[in-house]
Order: sequence, then C-alpha cells, then structure tokens
Amino acid sequence: MEIVITQGDRIVSGPRPVSHGQRLELPGGNVVSGLPKLPFEYHGQQDAQAYMIRRVIRKTPPYDRRTQRPGGLSIQISGEICEITQTAADRPVEEIRAELTKTVKAIAQAKILAIIPIWKQINLTARAAQLAMKGSLSPEEQAEWDAGEAIWNRVAPIRAASDLIEAEIAAANIPQMRDIVLESDHRWPQ
Repeated sequence: MEIVITQGDRIVSGPRPVSHGQRLELPGGNVVSGLPKLPFEYHGQQDAQAYMIRRVIRKTPPYDRRTQRPGGLSIQISGEICEITQTAADRPVEEIRAELTKTVKAIAQAKILAIIPIWKQINLTARAAQLAMKGSLSPEEQAEWDAGEAIWNRVAPIRAASDLIEAEIAAANIPQMRDIVLESDHRWPQ
C-alpha cells in the first residue's frame, strides 16, 4: 500500500510503502503518540510545521466490491484534524472475469438442478445411450425417449444463456462489467 500526506494543497510526503501499525514521526524526531494505530510514518521536510493532532477521522467511501478492492490511504492533515480516507483500486480484469464467469456457471447449475438433479441426469444420459444403440424403439421406449428429450429441451436454453453471458464477460472492460447483472439477466429462461 502507498500513501500521500498533504498539508492543505501542498504534498508533505510523497507516495511511499507503509505497513499497518507504523507511527507518525514529525520533523526533529518528535513522535505523535496516543493515536489509534495510524498506518503510516511521516518524514516531512524540515520546514514543515509540527502537528498537534487531536482528532483522527477515518473514511471509507463506497466502492463496487465486484470490480474494485481497497487501495491506498489518502491522508489530509488540517490543523488538529488528521483525515484518513481509504481509496479504491480496480481489481485486475482477468480476476473479475474469472469471478463473474464462476458466478454465471453457479447460476446456470442452480437453474438446471431445479429442473433435473444430477442423479437423474446421469440415469437419463445412460438410458438415452442404451436407447440410441438399440435402433428401433417400442412405443414405451419412444415415450421414454421423448420424455428425456423434453427435459433436455428445458436445460438447453439455460446452457445457451450461460454461453452468451460468459461471452459478454470475456469481451467486457471494467466499466461494462460493473453494469452486468447476472442473476436477473434477461437471457435466462423463465
């Protein structure tokens, strides 16, 4: 994580790596104590004024958790107030795509399982293979074939919708991914 400390409109400390639990060191070797775990060190310029910080404000603005993650800290010192704001950073595109695709597959699976559970899919597939190898079917076997085909005809649109949504995700950029609503997408069959 990197931070920038500003005083008014002036940058006091440029971007630098920090870790949690570091302390605020002021010019001249002074250390501000009694602050609740400020996650940075201050190494300001020699002409910077000393700070008597009496109040720390922490802000975490809302961000899209699907496409963003917490970024660095923006720290504004004004008088006796130190305002720490958590920034947001875009997640890597491939990470977002993988997560969205995984969600699409889970939605498709739930919709298919609502129609036919796995054990019935296995039995239906095995029986379809037996009937296909047999060749000519009796009226009872034809009815069994037709019933199985009717079930697969209900599953096929779910798989087709899943393929279309996954293709859209594969071609989308981050702003487009923010607009994708997976659960209520109009392409899912009702």
